Amino acid sequence: MDLARIEKRLEREKKSRLAAEQLLESKSRELYETNQSLKKTTQSLESQSNELRAILDNTQAGILLIDQQGKIKRANKASLTLFTTQESALVGGLAADLLLTNDENEEFLRDMRMGAASGIYRQDILAQRSDGAQFPMELTIVSTKIASKPHTIWICRDLTTRLEEEQKRTELERELAQSQKLESLGVLASGIAHEINTPVQYVTDNVKFLNHASKDLTRAFQAYKTLCTELSQKKDVTTLLSDTQKIAEETELEYLLNELPAALTQALEGLTQITQIVSAVKVFAHPGSSEKTQTDINALLSDIITVSRNQWKYIATLKTDFQNDLPPVSAYPSDLNQVFLNLIVNAAQAIEDAANTAPLPGEIMIKTQQIDGAVKITITDNGCGITKKVQEKIFDPFFTTKQVGKGTGQGLSLCYAIVTQQHGGEIDVQSVKGKGASFTVTLPC
Repeated sequence: MDLARIEKRLEREKKSRLAAEQLLESKSRELYETNQSLKKTTQSLESQSNELRAILDNTQAGILLIDQQGKIKRANKASLTLFTTQESALVGGLAADLLLTNDENEEFLRDMRMGAASGIYRQDILAQRSDGAQFPMELTIVSTKIASKPHTIWICRDLTTRLEEEQKRTELERELAQSQKLESLGVLASGIAHEINTPVQYVTDNVKFLNHASKDLTRAFQAYKTLCTELSQKKDVTTLLSDTQKIAEETELEYLLNELPAALTQALEGLTQITQIVSAVKVFAHPGSSEKTQTDINALLSDIITVSRNQWKYIATLKTDFQNDLPPVSAYPSDLNQVFLNLIVNAAQAIEDAANTAPLPGEIMIKTQQIDGAVKITITDNGCGITKKVQEKIFDPFFTTKQVGKGTGQGLSLCYAIVTQQHGGEIDVQSVKGKGASFTVTLPC
């Protein structure tokens, strides 16, 4: 009986041990699989971390991770190059120390501390390298949370090269505009010479008349002077008086006295006209300033009308409707000269092209007015007009409807660039084929 009980106990213990071994084996297998899974996860995370690090380190922009206290927690290789420093010197330092100390940056940092840069924020700012050298930097700030704690990511790009390239491009554009202006001046040169020659001719004629008149007047004056001397001495002046009257008749003294004022007036008018033409040419040919100036649009248009007169006076009558109290515009006057010259010359050419269907002279109307805080300049002609298809491409570079050798396609595209890019304005065209065209330039005051 005791033996049977013992055998049963042994059997139960054997089964319990077997079950325990099976459980241990099962748990060991689970632990192994979990360990393998963790190992794979760790390897995957390490791989992702390496990939992310490789991406960050090969990104040209400097990237910084900033904690809530404004301290740098992470920095990629580009940021070390950007600020010319080592990671050990950069990480743990204050991000604000990377920025140049000035009023603008101080205001920016205050906004940052007040949370004004929530979401994504971008600003061009002055930064400084470890050696104190200043450089312009584009700073993009992205707000985020890590472990429920607010952080910011700074994306930093050095603007030095870009600004230099932009400056070079601006200089090239200005040189191109000046080159085209001088080219236009070359085209206008013969017309300007003719415009100057006309007043020069009648100035010359009047000066010749004055020269001849001065000799006759001197002769008459001497005769009268002698007569007065003889009279003062109470001598017989009968013969002398007759001679003096004869000299007055020979020199046409009365005619000279009547004509001299008119001759002087005409000569002065001619000189004034020459002065106006030369002044307008000087204004037009001036290379201009690199900064905007307050510009009188009415005066500027008057100069361009004077310079271009020979281009339109045989083709059209030009009328103006200038608003007298037009406010000045902040502008590059030299560049606007080129814009308005192109539009006036184009208007004259459009009228000339329509000469077969409409009698000459045509009409060009130039109007200025202030509307809604802007100055509008409208140049209208009754020439051949522009089709809808051409209007869609008219401001594209190198697009032209003129014959080969008569147009480069740069005029209106340059006008568009000057008005929109340099002045923040607008230029548009309204036209119906065969009924003329109207170009409107809008410039902010």
